[in-house]
Amino acid sequence: MARAAAPPPGGLPGPGVPPPERCSSCSGPDLTRLPLVLTDGTDVTFVSCNRCERREWITLDDTGAWQSLPIDTIIQRSARKPR
Repeated sequence: MARAAAPPPGGLPGPGVPPPERCSSCSGPDLTRLPLVLTDGTDVTFVSCNRCERREWITLDDTGAWQSLPIDTIIQRSARKPR
């Protein structure tokens, strides 16, 4: 089984497109960002706000804009596939 490529250095899922600098809920600037590759190969960045504690998983859409994914989608795309 082929393994998905790791995010480029710096943890950015797309070339030249940095993750948001501010929380989408409270506009706080103190964010924790963790780039991940889900089981199905989807590149996402987990973003957690240290001010309001909002947590979301974002990914780049086809236009290069950041899009928030619902938790149900993250769980579905992260599930182990039966062998």
